[in-house]
Amino acid sequence: MAAPPPAPALAAAAAVATGASLPPDTLRDLLVYAATDAGAAALTGEAGLVPALVAAAASSPAALRLLRNLCAAGEAAADTVAAAGGAAAAAEAASSAAEDASTSAAVAATQLLSNLATASPAGAAVVWEAAVASGRLAEAVRVVGGAVGPAARAALAAAKRRQALLDDEGTALLIRVLAALLDGLGLGAGADAGADPATAAAAAAVADLAAWLALGRGRLAEVLRGLEEEGGEGRPGALPRGEAALRLVGHRVADEGVYAPTAAGGEATADAVAAALVATIEAPTPAPLLEPALHLARELAARDDGGAALLAGGDGGGALVARGAVAALLTRVASLPALRPPDGAPASASRPLLYPGERADAVAALAALLHRRRAAAAALLAFPSGPALLLAQCAAGGPGGGAFVREWGLYAVRNATEASDEVATALAALVPVRAVDTPELAAAGLRVQLDEGTGTVRVVPRE
Repeated sequence: MAAPPPAPALAAAAAVATGASLPPDTLRDLLVYAATDAGAAALTGEAGLVPALVAAAASSPAALRLLRNLCAAGEAAADTVAAAGGAAAAAEAASSAAEDASTSAAVAATQLLSNLATASPAGAAVVWEAAVASGRLAEAVRVVGGAVGPAARAALAAAKRRQALLDDEGTALLIRVLAALLDGLGLGAGADAGADPATAAAAAAVADLAAWLALGRGRLAEVLRGLEEEGGEGRPGALPRGEAALRLVGHRVADEGVYAPTAAGGEATADAVAAALVATIEAPTPAPLLEPALHLARELAARDDGGAALLAGGDGGGALVARGAVAALLTRVASLPALRPPDGAPASASRPLLYPGERADAVAALAALLHRRRAAAAALLAFPSGPALLLAQCAAGGPGGGAFVREWGLYAVRNATEASDEVATALAALVPVRAVDTPELAAAGLRVQLDEGTGTVRVVPRE
């Protein structure tokens, strides 16, 4: 038979249920006790205590914190809280706290929702209905930034538990929550989400939700479209929602340390994600989504598993190649100014860069796609003057250049020739037309010399 609970703990919990204030040390000890197996069993076994705490939750942050810790103790305690209406009480408390700008209450309420959805299938079901479907979770996080992290974890846990039922309507609800989370996070252009530990933790939680929905469920296109269509405005100076979401997902893919083999059934997920990324890359008009889309394509292709750990087992790199990403990237590169045009050459029909790193990002994505993928090398050969265009990116300076373009170009050529002897042959067949000096060579007192008879290029002292 279990030992009886300490009388002071029961008395303190009963006082919280009545809305009474406890000394800080007493409340701290009670919260620690509630998170233990013995404490949770004792408190949930006390007749009427959990319903009373749930009733007090609307106006008592201490009651929210006590219920939160009970749910942290495990499934049995979470089931008791769920059966007593804890999810609805927490969702209402979060929404009311946001209206009153009560940060502590909103954070405690969303933490309760997170623990409840994580610990128990029954809890996840009621959190979905009471917080996600009702819209109360979205209301809270738009106002109280401190609630973003636990709210994201609550939404993700609830969605994972019911993913078999996550239809178009459920996806739309999650997108609405994601939009509110991004507004609450308020990532600004050039902001480093990792600079502040609290912001970094919240950003990671939002990235987990965005990556699971956009990649794991193959809903990237719907996420980008839904975030654009979602009403309301984010924080002043913050990135557009779609751009912020893509950046967070890209960081999530880059940081994911788990690698997984390609699994049956993941191909459709990877294909849907690849289609959305290629469509963004091919878009003819300037869009803030281009830069993070190029980064995400590169990160997926650069992983040994092609992103299978995040794509339900699908190969994101292979899917990108199959969807025409190589041709899309080469087309984008070809539309940019020549890196080092011949002297006196007429103006081309090229366009200015949409952002300073556009060329480097496109070439970097090509380099990742060409790594050990014969299909990507075949796509390079099929593109008009594809190998020559890729080789041209190894030139330095000139209009339309950018940091690391040459380095990414060299890496891309290396990967292409390693993946395909045909690419190596095509590059070897190129004939030098003229020698062009570079500022770096001139500063070193050197120049490029071309032997027109043999096509040999040498670097010789400048006379």
